[in-house]
Amino acid sequence: MAQVAPGSETALRLVAARVGARLGFLRGLVQSRDGQPLRASVQLEGRAAPVPVDAAGRFSATLPAGRYVLRVSAPGHLTQVKRFELPAGEQALFHVELLPE
Repeated sequence: MAQVAPGSETALRLVAARVGARLGFLRGLVQSRDGQPLRASVQLEGRAAPVPVDAAGRFSATLPAGRYVLRVSAPGHLTQVKRFELPAGEQALFHVELLPE
């Protein structure tokens, strides 16, 4: 529940999920070959929004169970593509080391 004073405005971020949806968890870390964190682009094919990556190179998302294609890229590095299946209630963990171009 959000309360907004009369005459004022606010922005809300809403997340919709089906009741009883079978969810899994994607987590990972993106680093360069020398172990430095990379603020990479992490994208799931078929989904418009990228998975957020923090300054330490970590990313996470809660997703419906299913099959996915993960694309990880960063400027000056070779892109990696990983296919995986995410069962309900499980985690998919990735340690991605991107090589220089």
